[in-house]
Amino acid sequence: MIWMVTMLIVLYLIFCLLIGIVGYRRYLGFFGFFLLSIFLTPVVTLGWLLITHRRFLANEVSAAHIVICPECQAQEAREKSAHTQHCTRCGAAVTVPASTA
Repeated sequence: MIWMVTMLIVLYLIFCLLIGIVGYRRYLGFFGFFLLSIFLTPVVTLGWLLITHRRFLANEVSAAHIVICPECQAQEAREKSAHTQHCTRCGAAVTVPASTA
């Protein structure tokens, strides 16, 4: 009986760690999302991450951390110093917009 409770706690903490990993680039960071998922359950925190994903993606594109290929719509992480690169999927030229910061 005790080993079942221990396994459930370990699984819960593993899911909380996964939520922290998913949210590490967000405002709260890894530790914030890890703690939030412990207190609000990983399901609620994952729902929050999924609901706010579009806004986060828009912020990353405007900050030039992520570019979207105009040909195949693939999302790729880019270095700020690279102004023109090629898409890894279709080979089309992808231009990184100038950062506003």
